[in-house]
Amino acid sequence: MVFICVSRRSYFPHPSPAFYYLPYFLIKKDTWRAQPRRLSLNERGIMSSEYGLIPWEEVVKISELPSFFGDNDRLIVEVKSPNIYIDRQRDKSRVLKMWQHLSNYNTPIVFLVQNQGVSLESLKNLMQDKLKEYHSSLMNTQ
Repeated sequence: MVFICVSRRSYFPHPSPAFYYLPYFLIKKDTWRAQPRRLSLNERGIMSSEYGLIPWEEVVKISELPSFFGDNDRLIVEVKSPNIYIDRQRDKSRVLKMWQHLSNYNTPIVFLVQNQGVSLESLKNLMQDKLKEYHSSLMNTQ
């Protein structure tokens, strides 16, 4: 006598793992597209699509972090109260990245210059000039 055992899987095949992730891909597909990061300077401060408004009175120092190959040059903006900018973020991965920047560079605000369409030196000089202009206007009003 021969017994044939038929497993349940043959009658009810399980879908592939891709089936389970399909809703995630459909919902999150817009996050994969590279969003242009905007940066503008005015008399109030630095307006960024990543960090919001950074008032000039918050800015302590502007420095550069050039990369070895020149493709990932970073501009570091040190601020007085970094927790304000971290608390603004809603994306947890962005918050973790800002905490990493805070531990590495003493500020959560780091701009990639390659996304701005301008050289590292010219952006740094422009920001420093605007910061000096703000400080000189403060001295003139007092």
